[in-house]
Amino acid sequence: MGKQLLRSLYHSIVYNAVYRRELKRPSRMTFNSLELVVEANVHHPGIFKSGKVFAGMLSRIDLYKKAVLDMGTGSGILALTAAHQGADVVAVDKDPAAVQCSTANVRRNGLEMNVRVLNGDLFSTIPDRTFDVILFNPPYFTEQTGSFRDTALYGGNNLELIKDFADSAADHLTAGGYVLMIISTDSDVGRFLQIFRVLNYTSVLLETRETIFETFYIYKFAPLPTTPKHIH
Repeated sequence: MGKQLLRSLYHSIVYNAVYRRELKRPSRMTFNSLELVVEANVHHPGIFKSGKVFAGMLSRIDLYKKAVLDMGTGSGILALTAAHQGADVVAVDKDPAAVQCSTANVRRNGLEMNVRVLNGDLFSTIPDRTFDVILFNPPYFTEQTGSFRDTALYGGNNLELIKDFADSAADHLTAGGYVLMIISTDSDVGRFLQIFRVLNYTSVLLETRETIFETFYIYKFAPLPTTPKHIH
């Protein structure tokens, strides 16, 4: 049986039978010394794994005094991890429930001086801000959806959300700044890389993490000092 089929069975059986029920109620989790309560229907970093994998990588790099943007913060695990490393963090999410959840987790961990949480779509609430590092745990699947809950999973029929993010991110990076993004084999990894390549970013694979049914790749994307080729 192929790995792709096994992943499909995993998502259809385990997710629908177990995880969907878990997502309907608040749950508590810990990561390193951080305490999080993930509210109902907010993207769960323990269930979907990518959040914990990404946060694990962040906990091992130097972010001290860096200006960091956590795009699509969800429960806030990446923002909290970066702040715990000494970064000055802005966390953004378009879902009001996620904003409320992450704000509560910031307070829960005593990091109000280090993390500011904003409600907005991509860069709309920070049009003039620049950052040393932009973190993005993106929606992987190529479908269109209108619900806030599903925007954490679906990036549009042709990954329009990823294109919009990459098209704007370079304008919000300091000189030498870069994007850190996690991508899963449950997505079209090649298509993600192509989007950034067309928009004149360099890409470096920093970490690979394999699980039974899924492999995660953490990439560093840095814009080249040229005029970007906007995707239409």
